[in-house]
Order: sequence, then structure tokens, then C-alpha cells
Amino acid sequence: MEKTAEQMLQEAKQQISAGELFQAVATLTQAVMAYPDCADAYLERGRLLLSMGDKAGATKDMIEVARLRPEMITGHFTNQK
Repeated sequence: MEKTAEQMLQEAKQQISAGELFQAVATLTQAVMAYPDCADAYLERGRLLLSMGDKAGATKDMIEVARLRPEMITGHFTNQK
């Protein structure tokens, strides 16, 4: 049985908590491949890649988030003070 996007996101978050960052990137990559319209998967992977120093990869993922769900990006920037 194929995992849902939410199950994959939860698995990746557990891997991040356990310090398994590269495995979390792999899990999130599987999520975006299986569910290419899942903005949350791109967002989580983008944040993780940025924290790992991959600015180019993070930028690509955030561009995809902006394409899929522009309100996610807009809300982030408009709520800043």
C-alpha cells in the first residue's frame, strides 16, 4: 500500500528529529515525486535543504511552493514585522 503525502511528511519530520537529515531529504523527495502538487512537501524539503546549506535546492523548492500555493509564501512575508 502506497503511503499518503501526510504519512511521508510525518516520516520525514521524525527523521529530522532523529538527526537523519539525508534520509529525510530522500523521504521528502519521494513525496514530491509521488505527489507533485503537495506544496507542504516542497516547503519542508526546502526548509531542510536551506538548513543543510543547499541554497540552490531550497530556492527551487520555494519557487515550486509559490507556484502551487502562493498564499503560503505571501502569508509568510506579510506576517513579518
